[in-house]
Amino acid sequence: MLQSITTLKQQFTNPMDLTEKLKTCLGNEQENKWNLCSICHEIIIEKEWKNKRFNSLRQYLNELSAHGYHIKLKTFYDYVNVNRLIIKFDIQKSDFMKIGFYKLREISYIVKKVDEEKIAELLSKLPYLSVKEIKRIKNEILYPERSVKNEDREFEVSEEDIRELERMHEEEEEKYNSIQNEQHEKFYYLYCTNENEAETVEKALNIAKKLTGKDYDSTFLFLYICEKFIYFYEKELIRA
Repeated sequence: MLQSITTLKQQFTNPMDLTEKLKTCLGNEQENKWNLCSICHEIIIEKEWKNKRFNSLRQYLNELSAHGYHIKLKTFYDYVNVNRLIIKFDIQKSDFMKIGFYKLREISYIVKKVDEEKIAELLSKLPYLSVKEIKRIKNEILYPERSVKNEDREFEVSEEDIRELERMHEEEEEKYNSIQNEQHEKFYYLYCTNENEAETVEKALNIAKKLTGKDYDSTFLFLYICEKFIYFYEKELIRA
């Protein structure tokens, strides 16, 4: 359901951007792990580091650390992957709090190595397993040839692993953008009857995008334009 223009205006005029949300949660990381999962995932999707004029996520996080908001790149991706697990298996906050972030993190490492039924079975058992037991199960799956000798082995993420995570999230973003483009095309189909009208709408949407400073979808930008039109009309700045 579309939000009201008033609600959209409130979000636009008094937003709390993703970086501020991240900084707030990092102020008490232990108590905010549920929120950090979704915030970090959204930062990946929205490419928040580009919005803040950084060349990479790593550079963005280093700058946050320099100002006292410490989060390692590997930890950041842990939050992202746990959120993907939360979405995929519809994990509720109450279950998250019962299971704990660290157990879910261990499961997120193997989610692409085993089938969904096995993951679902493991998730159902998590409240009754220790982190050490879950690590053992994880290592048996990831390193079957050496799991017996390395039951307590810490899972380390190499630079190659991080690049693979970045590639995976780029694919996710491409899929997201593809959906947005499809919605964009449907928008024109519904509102434009010829090419000239489509060009007019395109120009108006691009202006609205510049004014908002965000890459919002067509529906939001259309409502934003309507809100501005109503404002100027009520101020009698537009006349018949």
